[in-house]
Amino acid sequence: MPARSVGSCWGIADHVGRRLALALMFAGLTAAMVWWLVVPPTFLSLMIYVVAFGAFYGGYITVLPVLAMDFYGGRRISTIIGFLYTSWAVGALSGPPLAGFLYEMSGNYFYAILTGALFMALATVSCLIIREPRYEY
Repeated sequence: MPARSVGSCWGIADHVGRRLALALMFAGLTAAMVWWLVVPPTFLSLMIYVVAFGAFYGGYITVLPVLAMDFYGGRRISTIIGFLYTSWAVGALSGPPLAGFLYEMSGNYFYAILTGALFMALATVSCLIIREPRYEY
C-alpha cells in the first residue's frame, strides 16, 4: 500500500472514494463562491475565500486525472487528460468575456459569481450521479 500524506487530498480520496472526493472539491468551490456573494467584503472574509477556493481548486486538479484513470484505464490516459484540460481551457477562455458581459449588463459582479457557483454546483451533481465504471482497469 502506498504511503499517504496526512491530510492530503490523496488520503481523503482513498478514504471516501475518488468520485466523491471530486464532488466534495466541487461542492467546496460552490460554497466558497456563495461565501463570496453573501459575506460582506472585508480583508478577513476575502482571505477565507481565497484559502478555501485555493484548497478546493488544488484538490480538484489532483483528483481529476486519477479519477480519469479509474474510469478509463491507462491505455489512452494522456489523450483523455489532454481533452479534460483542453475543455478547462475553453471555460477559462470564455469565462472572462461572459463575466464582463454580465458586469456590463448589471453594473456589478454578482451575476458573474453566481454563474460560476451554479456551474460548480452542476459539476458537483454530475459527480454524484455518474455511475462507477463496471470494469476495473
